[in-house]
Amino acid sequence: MKKTLFYVGLFASTLLASENNMQYLDESKMDYNDPRIFIGVDGSYNYQLTSDSLDKSLLGYSVYAGIPISDVELIVKKTIANSNNLELDTQNLTLNFPISGTGSRMVYLGILGGDAKVTYNSSTVSGHNLSETSSKGTFYGAHWGKRYKYSQNWFGRMEFEYLSYDIKTPKTTTGSLDINSNFSFIYGMEYRF
Repeated sequence: MKKTLFYVGLFASTLLASENNMQYLDESKMDYNDPRIFIGVDGSYNYQLTSDSLDKSLLGYSVYAGIPISDVELIVKKTIANSNNLELDTQNLTLNFPISGTGSRMVYLGILGGDAKVTYNSSTVSGHNLSETSSKGTFYGAHWGKRYKYSQNWFGRMEFEYLSYDIKTPKTTTGSLDINSNFSFIYGMEYRF
C-alpha cells in the first residue's frame, strides 16, 4: 500500500511539474520581443504607376538596420531600384507592429516614409521632353510581412508593400512626369546580434 501511494504521489507530482513547464513554454512562444539589434539585405520586384508610359517593372535591392523598441521594430533602410528608364534611390524609416505569431514566426504590419530621388536615363529624358535628368520627392506607405527564424541568429523576411510617391519631374513643354505609386514584393535575410 505504501509503495502504491508512493508511485501515485510520484506520478501526480511529475504530471503537475510537466504541466507547469508546458504552460511556461507556451507563454514564452507568444513573446514578440527580441531585444537584439539587426542588419539585413533584401531584393524586391516593384510594379510602378506613372503618368507617362515608362517601364513599369523595377528590380531593387536594399540594406537595412533595425532595433526593437518593446514589441515594435524601428528600421532604417536604403533601397535602389532600376528599370530600363530610371533609377529610384530611396531612404526610409519604418515602424513594424506585430499582429500574430511567435518570436520565431511573426506576422506584422508596417508603416514607412522617407525621401526619394529618381534619375532618368538619357533616352527617357529626351523621349519625354524632361527638363531635368533627376528629381527629388517624398513617399509614404504600408506593408504586411512575415519574419521567420532559420537559426539562432538568421531570420528571413517576406513583405508585400504599397508606396505612394510625390515625385514630379517638369517637362520642357507643359506638365510633368509623375511617379505616383508602387507595389512591391520583397524577400530578405537578416542577422540578429
